[in-house]
Amino acid sequence: MHHHGAGDAVFIPDLLLGLLAVATVVHLRDRFGTDRSRPRSHASGHVLMAVGMAFMLLPPGWRFVPAVAWEVVFVVAGAYCLRTAVLEWRAGAWTSALWHGELMVGDAAMVYMLGSLDWAPLTALLLAYFVVYAAAFGGLLLWRGVTIELPEHAGAIPPTEARPRGGLAVLYRTMSTGSAGAHLAMAAAMVYMLTAR
Repeated sequence: MHHHGAGDAVFIPDLLLGLLAVATVVHLRDRFGTDRSRPRSHASGHVLMAVGMAFMLLPPGWRFVPAVAWEVVFVVAGAYCLRTAVLEWRAGAWTSALWHGELMVGDAAMVYMLGSLDWAPLTALLLAYFVVYAAAFGGLLLWRGVTIELPEHAGAIPPTEARPRGGLAVLYRTMSTGSAGAHLAMAAAMVYMLTAR
């Protein structure tokens, strides 16, 4: 992976490393917390991915784990997520299937970035996916941020009640603001690393 300029070569990776550290803590909290809106393996998968991305952003001399070892880890993780997504979908648990499908795409992107293959169409496809992904979670954060309740209504409607409609309403109810921010940070790191290939 290369970096584009002297300033951004230092600042952006350092910023992303900080965001990934926060994302790791948030996903660990989700993994061991009481929230059951998403499978625990979803949070575990994101912890693994955040650590893997942080490894890739470290200076070469700090990368004490061989890239090929990370590739094996993410191939196995991706295969697990694909199998789980298929089984959950067949069982009618489509929400869990989608969460595992999302992780599978992330694992595949990690394998691609860790490897030597550089295929422009696949890079563009993954970039488009993670830009939309970042926009979705960024939109969720903005939606919550601009929601203002009048004083006489404060507390009358629990913040977990859905104001948006459809699928966004489900996401709004079931995901903490911290978790949405962690997903956004990881998507931003993906976009940066794919662009820097």
